[in-house]
Amino acid sequence: MYMMEQVIAGKTSVAAKMRGVWFTFDDGPSPEYTPALLSYLDGYGVKATFFVCGKFAEQYPEIVRLTFTKGHEIGNHTWDHPDLKLSEEPEIIDQLERTNVLIESITGMRPRHFRAPYSSYNKQVIQLAKAVGLDMVGWTRMGMDWEDRAPKNIAECVLEKGISENDIIVLHDGCADILNSFDRILYTKRWSTVSATPLIIDKLNANGIIVHNPGM
Repeated sequence: MYMMEQVIAGKTSVAAKMRGVWFTFDDGPSPEYTPALLSYLDGYGVKATFFVCGKFAEQYPEIVRLTFTKGHEIGNHTWDHPDLKLSEEPEIIDQLERTNVLIESITGMRPRHFRAPYSSYNKQVIQLAKAVGLDMVGWTRMGMDWEDRAPKNIAECVLEKGISENDIIVLHDGCADILNSFDRILYTKRWSTVSATPLIIDKLNANGIIVHNPGM
């Protein structure tokens, strides 16, 4: 398990495979933003992990399939983004397994990695994820792109205080709940995330830092 500011070495195959910065995106897929991100990533030859919400993957299976066929990993971000630490065991299993089954039906591959919504988890969540074949993945660098930030500010937030080849970057290519007006406004801000992504990669390349996806 690779969570937040630490690596628990040897705990899973993820930690053992870390050989560079790992790009990850949460809350998609999105018809507006995911394809644009894929174009940028393709241009740099960067392979990322997209932690998708099942409800959006069900709505946009062609985007999940496109992401997968371009060589990116599809991870599990639950069905509809609940706080799993507040959920009962049957709900946790349903959230994870329902999404697993859908992703496999679209890509032909069962996901191996899972990220908890809101980074909210406990021992039960970790154990139940493992029971359905999922290793939990956290993050060490966040662009705070749920706020109203310019692309440059998102990139600076990710890169501040230096970045190493053991870091996991999390950004967002969707918005978990766009039903209320606040989240609809946030959803329109994802273009800043799209534009920040090449800024981050350029800086990593300039510093000789490798971008690597241990999930591939």
